[in-house]
Order: sequence, then C-alpha cells, then structure tokens
Amino acid sequence: MSGYLIANCNFKFPSDTKFPSIPCYVDKTTTVYPLSGSALLTGPEILLAMNQGAELTYKSAFFAHQKEIYNPIKEEMEPVKPFFKILKDIQH
Repeated sequence: MSGYLIANCNFKFPSDTKFPSIPCYVDKTTTVYPLSGSALLTGPEILLAMNQGAELTYKSAFFAHQKEIYNPIKEEMEPVKPFFKILKDIQH
C-alpha cells in the first residue's frame, strides 16, 4: 500500500538514546532533538523513531491513499496526488 501518513503524536525515546531523530523548533534559528515531546511526523519519521525504540502516543493521524487514474492523452496510468503540495509544505 502506498500513500502519505501524517501523525500528531507525543514521543519518548529511551534515556540512553544518543541521537534522537525528531526535531523540535525553538525559534527560527534553533532546532533541538529532545528525548521527549510532541510533533507532527510523517511516515518515514515514525519508522525511524520506532527503530530507535521511541514510544509514540498518537493524538491524531491522517493517511492519504495514493490512487491512479488513466490518462488517455499519455495512454498510461498516472498517480493522483491531491495532497502533494500541502504535504511538501508540512515536510518543509
């Protein structure tokens, strides 16, 4: 299954985690990587945090399935990405 996942969740890494993978922004120029906090995460960020042993508590989540439609001009199937722009903005 392919698509896009965004989750609003609390996270907590084990106390011996040397390099936690979830960034939190203090202000425009300061980014920290705390052992615990709250963040909006995408699917790859969730997988990485889970591989590091983080406990995740989900407040809400959104999964947009990727679909394909037939393009008669190109005579092939093309992916439909209705949320592509907003997801890129969130990732940025």
